[in-house]
Parts: sequence; structure tokens; C-alpha cells
Amino acid sequence: MINPKTETFTRSFSEYCLEDILETIGNDTPLQLTGVHLSFPIQEDWLEEITTSAQKTLLIASDKLTDKKLLEYCQACFQRKVRVYLLLGKPEDSEKAIRLLSGHCLIRTGVKQAGSLLMADNRQGLVLSRSLDGELQTTAVLRLVSTQLTDCYRYFCRLFWNQAKEEYLLPNEHRAVKASPFGEIAIQNECHDPKLLLKTIQKGWTNSELATISELRQGKWLGYTLNQFSTTEGQQIINLNNADVASLQTLVKHCTQLACVEQPLSDMVLSTGDEILFLPQSTLQPNTAAWVVKLVEPQIGEVKAFMARLWEQAPLRYQETCLLQEMVHPFRFLDEPKKVYQRQDWLEHRLGDIYLDSMTTFMNPDINSLTYDSTQFNRERIALEIEFSVTLHPPYLPTDAKLDELHHQWEQIQQKWKQKIDTLRGLLKKVEEQEQSFQGKVKSFLQTLLTGNIQWKLIQDKQITELAQWSPLYAVERQEKLDAINKMTDNLQRKLGNMQEEQDKAEQHIVWEEKRNDLKRQLGEAQKRRDKRIQDCDQFEVDYKLQEQKKSAELEAQWQIFVSQTISEKTWTKIMKNHSAKPQDWPVQFKNALTEEDSDKHKNLKEQMSALQTQQILNLIEFKSFFNALNKEDKKEAKRIKEILSICRNRSQTEKEKLDKKLKLAERDVTDLQQDIEKHGDRFIYFASNQREDSSLKDVMHHGVAKNKIKKPTTFQVEWPSEELPTASMELYRHKKQRWLCITEKAQFSQGQQDAERLKAILCTKKTTEM
Repeated sequence: MINPKTETFTRSFSEYCLEDILETIGNDTPLQLTGVHLSFPIQEDWLEEITTSAQKTLLIASDKLTDKKLLEYCQACFQRKVRVYLLLGKPEDSEKAIRLLSGHCLIRTGVKQAGSLLMADNRQGLVLSRSLDGELQTTAVLRLVSTQLTDCYRYFCRLFWNQAKEEYLLPNEHRAVKASPFGEIAIQNECHDPKLLLKTIQKGWTNSELATISELRQGKWLGYTLNQFSTTEGQQIINLNNADVASLQTLVKHCTQLACVEQPLSDMVLSTGDEILFLPQSTLQPNTAAWVVKLVEPQIGEVKAFMARLWEQAPLRYQETCLLQEMVHPFRFLDEPKKVYQRQDWLEHRLGDIYLDSMTTFMNPDINSLTYDSTQFNRERIALEIEFSVTLHPPYLPTDAKLDELHHQWEQIQQKWKQKIDTLRGLLKKVEEQEQSFQGKVKSFLQTLLTGNIQWKLIQDKQITELAQWSPLYAVERQEKLDAINKMTDNLQRKLGNMQEEQDKAEQHIVWEEKRNDLKRQLGEAQKRRDKRIQDCDQFEVDYKLQEQKKSAELEAQWQIFVSQTISEKTWTKIMKNHSAKPQDWPVQFKNALTEEDSDKHKNLKEQMSALQTQQILNLIEFKSFFNALNKEDKKEAKRIKEILSICRNRSQTEKEKLDKKLKLAERDVTDLQQDIEKHGDRFIYFASNQREDSSLKDVMHHGVAKNKIKKPTTFQVEWPSEELPTASMELYRHKKQRWLCITEKAQFSQGQQDAERLKAILCTKKTTEM
């Protein structure tokens, strides 16, 4: 089997040059500042000092008020009759404070704030870098001087009276704030206005400094902790917890030195004119009031001293380049500031397996060039020396590779050969089935044909077995075997065709006789039906005449009575007056009676009445002059007599038409059958099967076995593939448009190279299941 092999070697990285490193230079111990004006973190006694010193008023402004100690200080103040004013953000964020202090303190809410303010009697006060939410360990505090107190007091009054939304005068009951009794309160310090604060800061900076600020945060740079940012050069300190990779990479482009800490820092900004702004957290957020303070000289001195000590004690210092062998302490990369790395002296590392695309390369590998990319410096394995091990794999056959079409072509040739052998066996079997199907008259007709078939079938079966044992993959004897199989096909088809033709003759003869007898039988039955129809028509004529005579006699009697009772001289005179000069359907005697001029009116009337009574009923009723002379009742009677006679005649006519139609159909059936018998003929004539559309003996003569139609003999031809298969035990595959020749043993390598070159394939092996 061809299995993977493992190679081991060593690489040295002691001279590797690291870039953009945060080197560890000290411990990240929290730095505290306790000064006269600035404290970080806040000292709780400062809060207590402000609240206990209040004699008349205590002002507190904060987005949230949840600190327990401060709530206790407020309760102590209103118990001492000190007026406490609270300015808060959302009521739900300071729910406990409102519940404890409402009704005792004047509380207003709805002002979002950055930072906090505490002021007692307008005499002393503090500004904090975040809300009074109990997180004092991360809060910086600044003690205000007199000018700062005035600015903050006016800003507090403006927010409290002009911008608050709700107020609490009674316990836990709020109401909307009414209009301020003092009108709009103006402020003088623009730092408190979030919309003007950034513009105020930018007034003292150069264009390059402003470009750096924009690049850092695109107008939101104050979300970072940027200390002593007075110029784009010099020393910079940043809190890694508040910075991202983009801000660090921007800073190192514009400053001489950079130090990093991981402890909270108060946000401060130094302008180019040495002006420092105390910036609470979240400053410059939309719709947020900011407790921003511009520091005075004593405060600036404390801030600068604090910054200097912070720079000295900063645990991380930026290094642009450094050799790996010099990195004794843990360090970080600038693009991964939160992750700590430690160099090792020696390390063993296993590389990922290498899958080669050439069997020749696998047999004689160049390990240096094969592993060059994967053995370069990597942060996940930092050491002065590393021992690498790698496993080389030969080219494997792709998992979704399919056998090459060449295999399928030769397989189809073999299948085609097998199918041809099966066809020969099928033809021989049809000969046997044809013999077994002969029965009765058919078998007697073919008795001579069956003589000698046993020996002939044994010879054919032996030859078919010999052809089945030969494989078309053998390059020799291909044409010889093709000629033999075509010759045998011709013999079998000719034998089967002769037998089937003789059987077809016998079957046709039987069918011919049966069809003639059936036609004669059908003709006799049709003649009987025709005679019956003739008798029915004759009998109807007799019955109809009797019925018509009877019905006419009845109507004539009714007519005589009707005429005698209806016609009077007056009516007759009216008839003659309206009568046309040229009547159409009257007998000659009635016409003369109407036109004669006879002085004897009674005699003329009598003759005319007699002529009237001799008329046909329907003709008389249809005579317009006569019909119009009748009164309403007489007209109804005349119509009734006409309808009775019309119905009788119509019914008789319908019945007569039905009988005539049946007789006509019966006579046509007789004529058609006589023509069919004449067409069938008096003598049997044989037609070959390919000249007839159908055979009526499929089921009758074969007892359920359908007659096998013998196809015209065709020559068996094979188009051999243009390429031979690879050497035995090798398989040729194809993946997409590439061929792969698969070997399993090293001994096949030499022959595999030759076959792979001939077939334009990549030499490979199959991957074992254990791998």
C-alpha cells in the first residue's frame, strides 16, 4: 500500500523583528489622586462634606440617583429644614429616590445628563464624571471654585426651570411642569451646551489635529479616553478598555509616544492654549446636558501632576520595532490590544498535513519549499526555535471522482456483446417455443418442417456458449468473433422466419374459413329481420285504413249536424257577401251555385246548402268567407273538429315513418353482408405477415402466447473505443475535466507513469479508510 510519510525539521526565529508592539514595562496597579481640587476615584467624605454644610439649599443634578449614602444625606438635609432641589433624568431610573424624597424635596425629571452636580448654598460644589449610581470607584470628582459655581448654578436653574418635563410636589405624585416664573434663564458658559461644546474645543486646534480627531471617531471621538490631547505629537495615554484597533493605529501615526492602561480614566481634553476641560462620561450624546467645567490654574496643576505619574506607571508602552529574542516579558500586538503573548525558548509544533499533487514529488519531496509558507512567523506559536513535523500525502483520488468514460465505453462493449449473446439464446428459445405452439391443424401442416430440428439446435447452442466465453477486451480475434456472431444470427432468424411463415399460412386459412361462415350466419339473421319489417309495414297499412274510416265516419256525422244547425239564410247571405269571386278549393258544382243568378232564392239556397255539406271538413273550415261568418261559439266547434282529425292523421304519419326507417335499415344490412361475402371470396389466398395490418389469431391459435414478429436480419457491428484501458489492476477516473490513474502499490509506479502519460492522467492512489 502507498501510505503517507512524516518529516521533522527545526527553524530559528530569534532574529525575527516584531512590529507595532505594546511592551509590558510595569504593573497595571490602579493610580489614585487625592488633591485639593481633583480626586480620582471620588472620596466619599467630599460628598458628605457638601451635604452636611448646606444650611439653606442643596442642589443635586444627575441622570440617575441610586447611591444609598447620598439618599441618606438628602434625608438628613430636609430633616434639618434645608430645601433640597433634585434634577433627574428618566423617573424609572431613580424610582427609589423619588419614592423616599418626594413630598420632602422639590423634584423635577426628564432631563438627560452627562455627569453630576452637587452644590450647597451656592458656596461650594462638586462636579462628578458620571451619574450618582453608586459606582464611585470609577468616578472622578472636581471641586468647584467661585466662578465655576456661578456658571453651574445658572445652568442648573436653566435646566430645572426651563427644560424639566415633570415635577413631584406630593409623595409619589407627579404633574406636568408649568411655565417658569422666571422666564428663559440665560447661561454664559458655552461648554454646557452640547451643540456648542465641540466647536469651543476645536477653536484652539490646528487643521491636522482636527483631521486626527475626525479619523479617530468621525465626530464621536469623545467616547474614547483621550488625555492631554493638546497636540498631535508628544506623549499620549489611552485606556485599552475604551479604545478599538482603528483608534490605536491612528494615534501611533500622530504621536511620539503612546502608553496604555486598563484602568478607568477620567475624560479630559487639553487645548493648544493649555486650557483643560473636565469632560464627564457620555458627553456630546444627542439631547444630553453636560456638566463640563473649564479648569483654572490650581486645578490644571493637579491634573498635569496626575498625568505625569500616570505616564510613569503605565504598564504598556508602544514599540515600533523589536527583535523577538529581546521580548522577555509578556507583550501585545497593536492590532490585538486585549490579547497577551509570551515568548518561549523551544516549541514543538505539528504542521497541517500536506497533500501533494504529484506522485513524483511524493516519492522525492523538497521539504523546505513544501513547508516554506506554513513555517513563517505565527503569533499562535511564538518561540526562539520551533521543531516542526509534517505529514506528506500522495495525490489522492478525489472523493467524488467517477470512473472515466473509457471504462464505461469498454463496459458498454462488453454489455453489448453479452446482450448479443442473449439475443442469440432468445432466438434459439423462440424456435423451441414456436415448435411447442403448434396445435391441431397447424401442427399437421408443419410436420415436415419439424424433422431434424433436435440435432440442429444442439449445434447452435454449443456455438453460442463458445462466443459467450470470449471477452471483447482481448485485442486479438475481434473481427473473427464478429463474423461468427453475425453468421449465427442470420441462421437463427432465417430458421425462425421459415417456421413462422408456414405457421402463418395455416393460421390465415383457418381464419378465412371462420370469417366466411360467420358472414353467412349474419346474412341469414339480417334477412329474417328484413322480412319481419315488411310484415310490420303491411299490417300498419291495414290497421290505419280501418282506423281512418272509423274516425272519418264519426266526424262526418258531427259535421252534418253542425252544418244543419248552424247555417241559416242570414248566415249564407253574409257568406256570399264576403266570398271572393275566385274560390280555389271548391268543386265545380259549388262554384256554379255561388255564381248563378236565379230569381228563386229558396231554390238557389237549397242547392248551395247541399253543395256546402258535400265539402271536405278541412277545406270548408279553411274557407275564409265561411269561417268568418260564424259566431264565436261556432268557430270554437269548427276548430275542435279540425284538431281531432289533424291529430289522428299526424300520429298515423309518424308511426308510418318509423316503420319505413326500420325497414330501410334492415334492407341495408342485408345488402352490406352480401357485399362482404362477395369481397371475402370463394378461394383462400395467402398474404405474408408483413403485408397484413393485424393477425386475429394472437390469442386463439397460440393459447395466450403472442406471435413473435421476426425482425429483418441486421449486421452486428461494434465501434471499438479509440484508447485501450490501463494495465490490469489500475483504474482510470475522471474528476471534472481531469483524468486520474489510480495505483495501489509502489511497484506499479513505473508502469503507472507510462499509462498516465498515454492517457493524459494524474497518477494517484486511493485514500485508506483509517485516514
